[in-house]
Amino acid sequence: MKRIASIAATVLLGLVLVLNASSAQANEVVGDCWVDGGSKRSLCVGAGEDIAGAVFEQFGIEIFTEGLKGEPVSLVSGDSTVSETSRGVSAAATYTLGIFYAHANKGGAKLFVTYGDHTICSWGSIVTPNLAGAFGGVWNNVISSFETNWGCTGKIWDLANYSGDTFGWTTLANSVGGMNDRATSYQLT
Repeated sequence: MKRIASIAATVLLGLVLVLNASSAQANEVVGDCWVDGGSKRSLCVGAGEDIAGAVFEQFGIEIFTEGLKGEPVSLVSGDSTVSETSRGVSAAATYTLGIFYAHANKGGAKLFVTYGDHTICSWGSIVTPNLAGAFGGVWNNVISSFETNWGCTGKIWDLANYSGDTFGWTTLANSVGGMNDRATSYQLT
C-alpha cells in the first residue's frame, strides 16, 4: 500500500512539473511583435528577424521612433523621411508610442505599439484618446519593462479591462517591480 501511494505521489509530482513547464513555454516570447492602435493590424516575427522590415514589406507601413532630438527616425531606413515601397509609392507612416519588453532593462523580445499620429499624447488630457489594449497570446503575463515616446506615459494592469494591481504612469520602467510577468492590459496616454 505504501508503495502504491509513493508511486501515485511521484506520478502526481511529475504531472505538476510537466503542466508547469508547458504553461511556462506557452508564454515564452521568441520574437518581436508590432500592433498599430489605429488600424489594429499586427505582426510578429521570429527571433532575430527585423520587425520593422517585415511590417514595411507586408503592409507598406514604415515604423518611426522618436530620435534623440525629438525627430522621427525610421526603423527601416534610419532617417527621417518616409521610404518608398517596392511598388515605388510612399509608405504609410506609423509612430512608436510604446515599447514593451519581455525582460527587465529593456531586454529580450519587444512589442511595438504604434499609432498613425505621433502627436496623439500631446493633445491635452481632455481630448487625448487612450491607446489601450490587452496583451494577448504569448505577451500576456510576460512584460518586465517598458518605455514610451512622443510625450506618452504608460500604465499596465494585471487583469483584463484595466483592473487589478497596476504599475505606471511613467515614461520609462526598467523594471515593473511586483508587476513583473503579470501584465494583462495596458494604456498609453
